[in-house]
Amino acid sequence: MKRLLLFLIIFGTAISQANSQNWRLASEIYQGPDGILKWQYSYTTKGQISKVLYTQSKKLFYTESDFKTDNNNRVISFTRTYANGKTPTETVAFEYNETGELSKFTTNIIKDGKPKTIIRKEYEWATDSVIVYTGGKTNGYAKTIHLLNNRKDITKVKFLDMKNTETSDAFVFDKYDNNQNPYTLRGNYPDDDINAAHNKTAMFMSRSAAATYTYNKDGLPINSKVNFYFPETKQTITHRITYSYILIKP
Repeated sequence: MKRLLLFLIIFGTAISQANSQNWRLASEIYQGPDGILKWQYSYTTKGQISKVLYTQSKKLFYTESDFKTDNNNRVISFTRTYANGKTPTETVAFEYNETGELSKFTTNIIKDGKPKTIIRKEYEWATDSVIVYTGGKTNGYAKTIHLLNNRKDITKVKFLDMKNTETSDAFVFDKYDNNQNPYTLRGNYPDDDINAAHNKTAMFMSRSAAATYTYNKDGLPINSKVNFYFPETKQTITHRITYSYILIKP
């Protein structure tokens, strides 16, 4: 899944939003201090996720495939295979609460010839917040609180340890546009991060940042640029993402 380093630029699991036009996110290409990272998404004819390819500097890093779903077409597991042939293949599994929201994310690997299950994250959902427990509720080591407004956009993210002590500066998201976030357009693909319904345009942590977007004729972002300003060095660092889409025809 995406690294925390990219958290401000690209969120993951989408807080659901209806998409009547059946668009799907086909690819995203990130360019910034981490180099060039690319995600490519494939779908079934019904718009359900079927494969994900992730590359770093144009070299394949891993493939996600063998997606399995429950009776509600929610993904309950997939296989992540690493291109280096050395990293153990992972079976990534998901559980959901009674209202269909993600409640647990685990990975299963074969280590020393034995299967091992690792609880990566557990989730608590409320009307105006989502709490993510990294490592699980019982034996976890950190939790992240996402505060939401009535548009299902994230207004603030707080980072705490399991004793509720803040471990870093909070992220504050001041403004959003009115356009659909590309990460809500990945069919039934489950990611382990929390996402907003729209696209952020202004944010603040220990430094301010501003995001701008170019949209296609359907109002979907095709380019985003986020500038982080560092007042101590008077330096601006820019992150860019390019998006492409495919139309799933009914």
